[in-house]
Amino acid sequence: MSSTKAAGHWRRNLALFVVGASVASAAAGVVIGQQLQSPADAAAAAAAPEASRITVPVERRSLESRLIANGELQYDEPIPVRLTGSVGASAGSTQVVTKAPELNSALEEGTVLMEVSGRPVFVFRGDLPTYRSFEPGTTGPDVQQLEEALSRLGFDPGPVDTVYDDATEAALDALYLSAGYQSEGPTAEQRTRLRGAEKAVTDAEAALTRANADVATAGKPISGAELLRQQQALQSARDAVPAAQATANRRNADAATAVTVATTARDGAKTARDLARTERDTAVAAGAINPDTGVAYTSVELRALEDDLAAKETALVEAEASLRRAISDRDSTAAEVAAGITSAQGALALAELTYAEALAPKDVSTAREGVTAAQKQLDQARADLMVEQSQVGTKMPSGEMVFLPSLPTTLTEVAAVAGKAPADPVATASSTDSLIRGRISASDADLVRVGTEVTIELRDADVTTTGVVEKIEEPETGDGDGNGDGGDQGDGQGRLTLVVRPDDPSVLQDFIGFGVRLTVTVSSTDGDVLAVPVAALSVGPDGESRVEVERAAGNGDGAVELVAVTVGLSAEGYAEITPIGGAVLQEGDRVVVGTDTGRRASGSDGSNDGSNDEAEG
Repeated sequence: MSSTKAAGHWRRNLALFVVGASVASAAAGVVIGQQLQSPADAAAAAAAPEASRITVPVERRSLESRLIANGELQYDEPIPVRLTGSVGASAGSTQVVTKAPELNSALEEGTVLMEVSGRPVFVFRGDLPTYRSFEPGTTGPDVQQLEEALSRLGFDPGPVDTVYDDATEAALDALYLSAGYQSEGPTAEQRTRLRGAEKAVTDAEAALTRANADVATAGKPISGAELLRQQQALQSARDAVPAAQATANRRNADAATAVTVATTARDGAKTARDLARTERDTAVAAGAINPDTGVAYTSVELRALEDDLAAKETALVEAEASLRRAISDRDSTAAEVAAGITSAQGALALAELTYAEALAPKDVSTAREGVTAAQKQLDQARADLMVEQSQVGTKMPSGEMVFLPSLPTTLTEVAAVAGKAPADPVATASSTDSLIRGRISASDADLVRVGTEVTIELRDADVTTTGVVEKIEEPETGDGDGNGDGGDQGDGQGRLTLVVRPDDPSVLQDFIGFGVRLTVTVSSTDGDVLAVPVAALSVGPDGESRVEVERAAGNGDGAVELVAVTVGLSAEGYAEITPIGGAVLQEGDRVVVGTDTGRRASGSDGSNDGSNDEAEG
């Protein structure tokens, strides 16, 4: 029984196999028959069909014209941070960074940027750059800027003005203490100037005291004793003049007598000399006879005559010398007694003037002028002292303050290194806000306006946000735009920088340095308008724009109408149109955009792969 069932199953399977094979053979025959064509059939299939119009419907849609630009996300307005002078006089001439700024740290007003030689460098908000140190008495708009900063920080500088005064000093002292530092005191030069000013005041006060004493003395009336003394002095001076004249007469007469006596002595000596010379000359003459002896002179007698002559010569010389002395004494005596008379006369004149002044009313104007001059000197000395005293106080060295136009900000670069001299600049600060800089051609720049909305795309990060055009900057020198797009390189017109401010900088704050795509809508229609593809437009002989409108059922065989239109905004491959001349054109009307010139069939069923379609517009 079991063998009979097995044989039945085998026969049924064989029958099914035969039937399946027959069906498969029949199907293969049908397929092969379809693939086989006669030469006539192939030629008929290759023939081009008749040309037909390609039409599209008129649409009602809004149009927008967009400008696409590439840009880079950057920090807003990087600002170099510089020290404009030494950090503190007490820090010494060697400036060493003892605490460097921290990269990416947030700077707020009143914070300490860094330390140099142990002294702090504070950060304040302000547009005026630091260019000098502040000390009591300093005035100017930069002082007001410092006081405004101190006031914002809660340190009361008194009236916020342009004067560094005691209140400003107290506010600075409080600022330094709050940060754990001591403010800078007076320098050695300031102390020296202060001591000099104090001494000048002391000297001027002493001079004024003396001048006032001179006025008191000058205005005091003469006493009776003093008057009597001056009267006596005047009388003595009067008596001295004739006495000097009498003395002069006597001494001149004595001197003249001495000259006369000396002259007589000289004359006698000369006569005696001449007589002795005559006797000697007679004795030495040849054949001379001594009258006293009656015989010739002996040698002894001749020698005696020679000695007598020599003695007479000597006596004459002494007499002449005595005469010269007498004459000199006479002249000296005359000059001396004349001087005595002149002196006596001068003493008399002085005594008379002194006596007259003693009796005259006192003139104290000169003494009072001395008091006025001394008072002016004292006033000036006191003013100078006040200046020095006002300047001897807390000093704000220029290197200990940095003013930045915008705070808070972030240190995006740091150049200062601990243990070295401060670099220039010590750091670069950038706002926590960000902006985007892209490059556009000069012709495209005419399409963009400040305030225009911009779509910002970070494709790599899949982030899209919005912003506005903040400004358009002129091109820099050079032909590279730095963005690698090379759009208008070498066109001779340069490229401009498009600066875009994101509406929400926080969305982009983690992507500084990334490239972005900027899309700017430069123009758009006011709502939906009639629009056709640009390919539907043509220009007639009269220069008017027009479209071909198919008025039939749309099967490509109907009539067409040329409708004149005005063209508005073109964007996205479409153009805004408005019919003119009373023509009617509405949404849904079909306009011609080209002509289908033929298709190549890929099978007997007439299917088309589109590889040989052509559109002629």
